[in-house]
Amino acid sequence: MKKYFFYVSYPIINMKVDLDNPVHVELIKFMQKTDNDNGLDEWSKSETSKARRLMKKAGLFEVDKDGKQYTGVCSKHYIDLSFREGKYDEVAKNFEEGTFIWIDENEIKV
Repeated sequence: MKKYFFYVSYPIINMKVDLDNPVHVELIKFMQKTDNDNGLDEWSKSETSKARRLMKKAGLFEVDKDGKQYTGVCSKHYIDLSFREGKYDEVAKNFEEGTFIWIDENEIKV
C-alpha cells in the first residue's frame, strides 16, 4: 500500500496523510480540484484562504511562541503544500532509506 505525506516547506512540516481522516481527504480533493481548475499559480484569494483553513483543520500548522499559527509560506494567490510518497509510515525512516519521491496531488487516489 502506498504511503503519502503532506509537506510544508516553512515552517517545515512533514505529516503522513491519513486517507481515513475526512479532513485530510477534503484537503487533498480541494487541492486536486483547484490545481486542475486554475493552475497552482492562479488561485483566487478565497481559494487560498480555504486551503489555509483546511490545512489548519488537518493539523498542518506550527504555533510560534506568541501563539500565532503558521501554515507555511502562503501569499494571496499561493499555498505552500506539496506531497510525497514513501515506502514507510515514518518520515525519518523514509529519509534514512531515501524512499521519498515527490508526487503531484493528482497521483493520490481518494
